[in-house]
Amino acid sequence: MRLYHYTTIETLALILANRTIRFTRLDQLDDLHEVGIYKTEITKHFFVSCWTQTLEESISQWAMYGSNKCGVIVCLDVSHIQFPDLAGITEDGLYVVHNGVTMGKPVRVKYLSLPELKAKADKVEDINEAGGVSINHEVGYIKSNHWAFQNEYRLSIHGMQAHMYQ
Repeated sequence: MRLYHYTTIETLALILANRTIRFTRLDQLDDLHEVGIYKTEITKHFFVSCWTQTLEESISQWAMYGSNKCGVIVCLDVSHIQFPDLAGITEDGLYVVHNGVTMGKPVRVKYLSLPELKAKADKVEDINEAGGVSINHEVGYIKSNHWAFQNEYRLSIHGMQAHMYQ
């Protein structure tokens, strides 16, 4: 499978220089419905990299992410994705863990009506029998159907402050 990412020339230079792709914290994305629906701060602990499977050029995508048609489209063959062992505490105290559901594989975003989106978001966290928090695996993979033109796939990682795990 090949995925595509609209971006600026400057971001392409960073991708090539560092041989990495960017993951954005979920609460920093541009879909305000997606960001604002959760009752908790769960979105501060998920990081996503957003791609599309649509090869046909999109005027909307160029305008929003491609530096107003002066950018580039990056193509990613997902068979070449290699996630390092991310579990551990980083220098800044952030504990990062692999998303156990996707295991580094892209997941297609589900587009929902606003009432459906809100209903799913209300069920994002449950307290399990041991008193811990169980996180619904759709966090980061649902958004308003107003954005369906993006035909979006996401890669994600989950991170929390180390003290939250102790």
